[in-house]
Amino acid sequence: MFGAHRYEVIYVGGEAIYVHPRVLLRALWHVIATRHLTLGYVLAVLEWMKPSIVVTFVDNTLLFYMAARQYRAARFLAIQNGNRLPARDNPPGTPEIYFREFACLGRFEIDQFTRHGARVERYYPIGSLKDSYYRAYRAGAAPAIKEFDLCLPSQFKPNVRLIHSERFDSFEVLTQHVRRFCETHGVSLCVPLRYHPDHPNRAGYEWEHQFFEMRLGRYARLFPNMPGEFTTYGLVDRSRVSLGMHTTVLREGFGRGNRVLSCNYSGNSVYTFPVPGPWALTDPAYEAFEERLLWLLNASEEEYARACGDLPSYLIGYDDNQPTHVFLQRVIADAVRGAAEPSADGQSHEGWQSQRQACG
Repeated sequence: MFGAHRYEVIYVGGEAIYVHPRVLLRALWHVIATRHLTLGYVLAVLEWMKPSIVVTFVDNTLLFYMAARQYRAARFLAIQNGNRLPARDNPPGTPEIYFREFACLGRFEIDQFTRHGARVERYYPIGSLKDSYYRAYRAGAAPAIKEFDLCLPSQFKPNVRLIHSERFDSFEVLTQHVRRFCETHGVSLCVPLRYHPDHPNRAGYEWEHQFFEMRLGRYARLFPNMPGEFTTYGLVDRSRVSLGMHTTVLREGFGRGNRVLSCNYSGNSVYTFPVPGPWALTDPAYEAFEERLLWLLNASEEEYARACGDLPSYLIGYDDNQPTHVFLQRVIADAVRGAAEPSADGQSHEGWQSQRQACG
């Protein structure tokens, strides 16, 4: 994404620390001024590096909000990497969400963050970066053939029940419904896993493999995540309907024109699919699941298109003429050469002038 531009990575978790005397002295000054150890260190590093633009792919972090407010000599670009739940994660009394430039998944975020009272100086509703790379990977290939009836992407890691119990329990109900549906209707099912057997987190692979084998047995075909091959995205495209519980993968698949069914059985509305329709289900009864899934499997292309309208592009603002990754490359290149901030429609606006490099 940075192309030939020189960039540095600022690690804030202790993986690497800059110990230049100037950084240490300025960090001490900023820590005293801000009363925040990590923020003081980040501000000192930025002053030392003098970047043209600061970029993060972790868009929901308070540290980035604070740094964007404090350091005004560079542009700050946050790239959204998943569904956001400001009502849950930023309730009244918590620090304000603040972005200078926000590359978000779609126009839905503009409405969502505006309603929540977030302060965003400029939105770029340009789609998902990972989804854009997948589309580029598939460019020129024949349209995907629907090899499977159902796709159930793996969503969780070991010990997730301790952190997100209501989501995990909801997914458990979903797997039970999926197995019963497969038993009753004889449909095919694929499960793209999060990990590969050779992944450093071997325990994660073994856990999820066992999880789905125990719950779905012979009804599911499990696919390890092959590095660089976009396994999950590919299987979503190769399935008639993809299912899940509050996962960005379904939203991205919906944006590519696929049929999805997002099942929120948690009782918490924040996990419901962003827009209502036949792709969103909250009734935990199996009969409701069966009826909805049969409709999705059997609806004609015209029926499904009428139900969708322009909602796929509202949720995922991908543009074939200017893919997400290409747009972001242009934003970064413009910042490095000191150009004004662009808009998502290609127009230029006055913005912060830049200096020498990009900082990720």
